[in-house]
Amino acid sequence: MKNLALIFLCSLPFLSSAQLWNTLLEDELDPAYFLNEAIIKKNNIYQIEGSISNKKKNDKIRETQLIRQYAFNAEGKINKIIETIPNGLQQDTLTICLNYNENNLLTSKTRADQFGSSAKVFHYDENDRLQRKEWKRLFGHTTCDHETLQLVDFVSYSYQIFPSQIKQTAHNSEDRPFEEIMLYKNDKGQIIQQTTKNLRTSATNDIIIQYDKAGNIIELEQTNSYSKNRIKSFSIKYDELNNVTAIFESINNIPTREFQFLYQEETGLLSYLLTQDESTEFIQIFKVEHVQKKP
Repeated sequence: MKNLALIFLCSLPFLSSAQLWNTLLEDELDPAYFLNEAIIKKNNIYQIEGSISNKKKNDKIRETQLIRQYAFNAEGKINKIIETIPNGLQQDTLTICLNYNENNLLTSKTRADQFGSSAKVFHYDENDRLQRKEWKRLFGHTTCDHETLQLVDFVSYSYQIFPSQIKQTAHNSEDRPFEEIMLYKNDKGQIIQQTTKNLRTSATNDIIIQYDKAGNIIELEQTNSYSKNRIKSFSIKYDELNNVTAIFESINNIPTREFQFLYQEETGLLSYLLTQDESTEFIQIFKVEHVQKKP
C-alpha cells in the first residue's frame, strides 16, 4: 500500500492475504484486484473490458467516454490495466503493468501516462520474504519496462521469526533502521494483527484482521496515529464460489464507500461492478465484457 510496507510472509497462503489487505488500504483502491483468480483461469479469460457510467441521486444513468480494460496472465492474475480518459478533443491513456515471479508474487507495478512512468519493484529472499523495495521514475517517457527507469529510492528489510510472531525491520538507503513491523499469528498460522512503529517518531499503525472458516478475510480495521488515530475499516462479503460480492468501507464508523460485484450465474464471472460514494450517493457503474484466450 502507499502508506504501509508490503508484508510478505513465510508461506504462500499468507502471501495472498497480505496482498489483499495492502490492496484494501491503497489510497486509490481498485476493486477489480478482488476478482476470483481461480474463476478467471477456469474460464480461460484473457481480458475484461467495458465502459463506465455514472448515476447521481435522483438522476438517470449517464454514459461516459471512460473505457477500462484488465488483462490477465495464465494464472488469472491481473497483469495490465488500461484506462482511456477523455480530455477535451483528445484522450489520455493510463497504463498499469504488473509482473510476478514463479511463485506468483508481485515483482513490479509500473504506472505510465503522458507525463512519464513510475514503478515500485519488489525483491524477495529464498523464503519468499520481501527483501528490498525500490521506487523508480522517468519523466517524459512512457513505458512499462521498469528496467529503463531511474532509481529514486529503496528500502531493505530484515527479519526475526518467532513461533507466533514475525518481526520485520525496514532500513533506509543508508542501511539505518527506521520502522519495525510486528505480525501476530493465530493457531491456524493466519496473520491476525500487524503493528507498525516508526522508530523516529514512535507513531504507530495497527491493523486487525478477521477470517471466515474458508480463510477469507472478512473484517479489517486500521488505526493510524499518523492520522490522529483515525479508524478505517472494511467488511467483505463472499458467495459460495468465494467471489467477493461486496466491500463496505467506513472511517470512524461512518460509511464512506461501498463496492458491489454482480456475477453471471452460470460462470461466476463478473457482469457489473458498482462503486458508491456514501456521502454523495454518487454511483459509478462498470459494465463488463469478457474476452477468452484462443484455444
